[in-house]
Amino acid sequence: MGYRDDDPGEIEILGDRYQLQSRIGSGGMATIHRARDLQKDRNVAVKVLREIFSTDPKFVARFRREARIASALKHPNIVQVYDYGQTDGNYYIVMELIEGTDLRSYLSSHTVLDVDRAIIIAHDIALGLGAAHRRGIVHRDVKPQNVLIGIDGSIKLTDFGIVSLYKDANAERLTTSGMTLGTVQYFAPEQAQGEIVTPAADVYALGIVMYEMLTGHPPFDGNSPVVVAIQHIKDKPEPPGQFNPDIPASLEEIILRCLEKKPGARFPDGSQLAHALEKLGDAKMGESASIIPGNMPISTSSTQNPSRLSKNGQSDTLMIQRRDVVSSTFKRGASSPT
Repeated sequence: MGYRDDDPGEIEILGDRYQLQSRIGSGGMATIHRARDLQKDRNVAVKVLREIFSTDPKFVARFRREARIASALKHPNIVQVYDYGQTDGNYYIVMELIEGTDLRSYLSSHTVLDVDRAIIIAHDIALGLGAAHRRGIVHRDVKPQNVLIGIDGSIKLTDFGIVSLYKDANAERLTTSGMTLGTVQYFAPEQAQGEIVTPAADVYALGIVMYEMLTGHPPFDGNSPVVVAIQHIKDKPEPPGQFNPDIPASLEEIILRCLEKKPGARFPDGSQLAHALEKLGDAKMGESASIIPGNMPISTSSTQNPSRLSKNGQSDTLMIQRRDVVSSTFKRGASSPT
């Protein structure tokens, strides 16, 4: 029995192992389903390439490339890919199922986040990006829709569908001539111009996300993608503090450095940005007992270096229970479309 992406209620087993259940998300290329791994007896998320693209070699190559690259990334802030394959012409990727929501949906109900919450989310995204950058991988599509927030407070980056291997000068270009992939509101200037990108492009995109989390809107907007792309290339962003006086000058400086037009003027990669945010958290530790609303305690022992990284890559300062990152109305067991 073949998979039909126009019938989300149909039950299908892929790879003699993954039993598709309800649809939990969809994108331009694929649909995403809650599924059951019959071998390991666990719930997973399965991304299935849409039938219309499954016979197109270019889309199949892009889908397989996403699966291959993402499966090699192992980090607490990246959605883990367990498996991928093909059954009767149906291409699929099996991922961990995140019970929660995405940052875009979260922002729609919160509009502007408090500073502490935004720092934690940005820091964890930066850590995930840093892990990818160390392997020579640029995400190229960092945006709120691709950031997942679990009901346990975990923050994870997903959807490596249009990554580039920036260290491989001969990497296959999966875009057609003149076509730029990604979401234009989060494009780095060099990306908007169709140039080969480096990790600094992801830093720029995360700078946009931070700006939006703290002001309620991205720095650049317009009535067409071309208008927004030109703004990225030519216009200087308004300092976010003009829209939110609660933003500390030190955080505003970090955001504006991320948004520099020249890649060399930004943080070079996600790890360096994460370190800057950790130092910012350290500074806030001197002002209060916790950087999380709700006064959840954090160890302030004088023998502890708050900037030191733990075994899983998190800083001790930011290694806290992150349940307060999500609202009580969100803790209802909703599944996030990975």
